[in-house]
Amino acid sequence: MTGVATIHPEYAFALDMWALTRAASAGQEIVKKGRTKYLPGFVPEDEDRYNQYLKRAYFMGVTSRTRDSLIGMIFRKSPTHDLPAQIESLLENIDGSGQSLEQIAKMAAKGVLETGRQVFLVDYPQSEDGMDAETEARMGLQPTIANYSAENLINWRYEGVEGKQKLTLAVLREWVEVDEADEFSHESEYRYRVLRLREGIYTQQLYGDGGWPVSEEYVVRMAGGGTFDHIPLHIAGAENNTPDVDIPPLYDMATLNIAHYQTTADHRENLFIHGQLTLGITSDMGWEQFQEANPDGIQVGARKGHFLGATGSFHTATAPESSSLRVALQDLEQQMVMLGARLVQRSGQAETAEAARINASAEASQLDTL
Repeated sequence: MTGVATIHPEYAFALDMWALTRAASAGQEIVKKGRTKYLPGFVPEDEDRYNQYLKRAYFMGVTSRTRDSLIGMIFRKSPTHDLPAQIESLLENIDGSGQSLEQIAKMAAKGVLETGRQVFLVDYPQSEDGMDAETEARMGLQPTIANYSAENLINWRYEGVEGKQKLTLAVLREWVEVDEADEFSHESEYRYRVLRLREGIYTQQLYGDGGWPVSEEYVVRMAGGGTFDHIPLHIAGAENNTPDVDIPPLYDMATLNIAHYQTTADHRENLFIHGQLTLGITSDMGWEQFQEANPDGIQVGARKGHFLGATGSFHTATAPESSSLRVALQDLEQQMVMLGARLVQRSGQAETAEAARINASAEASQLDTL
C-alpha cells in the first residue's frame, strides 16, 4: 500500500494474529465463515465433502468465555476516579454518543485482551475563532474521547522532539456512511483521519477511500482556542502504553481453541465415515442377472429383502473410531484449562494451598498489568 493507506510494519506483522484472536473470541459463526483460513480443505479439492466437513465441525467458545471472565474479574469492583469538578459531567457521556467512562473502559479491556492494544483520541469540537471557553461552555461544547480498535490505527511515527519521544504522525481508519442515493440505502467506505504534529502544533486532515484529501489540513484547538503541543492520542497496551505492538493476552488461548476446532472436525469426520456400515456382497449370479433380481439396488436395513442367488451372502464391516483424535482433543482441552479456561471443565484433583497461591498470583499478575 502507498499514500495515506500505507500500513506500519508492526501493524502488518500483527494483523493475522489479531484476526485469529478476534475470530476465536467472536465464536463459531465467525470462525466458520473463515472457512479454509481456520479449517484446512481437502487435497485434492472436494467442495461438497468440505461443506459437510465444515457443517459437522464444532467450535467450543472457550476464548470468549475466558475473555468475559477476565473482564468480570477486572470490573468486580466499580472503578474509582479523581477528576476535576469541571469534567465530572463527562463521566456519563465521555464519547459524545452516550457511552459512560466505565463502558469505554470495559470496551478497552476487551480490545486489549483480544489484540493487545486499544486507542483513544481526545477531541474537542471546532468553534468560531476568538470564542472564549465560557461561551463555549454555555453552548454545550465539551471534549470527548473517541475509541478506536487496534485494527484502525494503521500507521504511526514517533520522533525525538526537544529531547522527548513524541508522536508526530498517526493515521486512523474510519468506516463512514457516504452520501446515499435515497433514505433507505446504506453505502459506506473508509475514510482516513491523519493526525500530524507540525512545528509543535497538532493538526488534522481527512482523506477519502481513494487516498485523496477531502479536507484542508486544520489546526485542532482546545477549549478557549489554544493549540495542542502534542497529538492527544493514547495507546493502552497489554504490557505497557508505548506504541510497540504487544502480544494479545488471549492469543495462545485462541490458537489452542482453533486447533481444538480443527481436531474436532477431524474427529467428527472420522466418526461419520467409520460409524456407517460398509456392506459387501458375494453371489454366483452374473451382473445383469443380479440387477434384474434387485432393480432397486441394495439398501441397508430390515425393511427390504434382496435376492442373491443360491450361494449369495452379505458381509458387513465397520472400523473402530480413532482413539488418537479423542486423546488429542482431551490434551488440547487440558492445555486450555492450564491457560485459564476454567469453564471448560473443573479439576477433579485436590490442589495444595501453595499451588493455589502460585496459580492465583500468576493469574493476578496479568490482570494487574491490564
